[in-house]
Amino acid sequence: MGKPTGWILAVLMAWVVQLLYTLLPFDLIPDILPLIGGLDDLFGWLVVLAFTGYAAVQVWYVLERRGAALPRVDEPALQYEPIDTVDLVRM
Repeated sequence: MGKPTGWILAVLMAWVVQLLYTLLPFDLIPDILPLIGGLDDLFGWLVVLAFTGYAAVQVWYVLERRGAALPRVDEPALQYEPIDTVDLVRM
């Protein structure tokens, strides 16, 4: 995916699919089983979160290659002159 919109749509689809999987009664491991019933839901959310982070990095790289990423600041906005310690003693 070379466009940021492709990554954004893929992340949105992953979140929607995982949300539907969590809410619908069809599961790989039935939720009736104590403790292990929610493991497939938990694993799915972890995968979606990891994919979201990966996609965010990919979008950043695409925007950086285009020059559309946040501008880099090479110099600080305010330039301060160094204070001489001798001047502080004279005050």
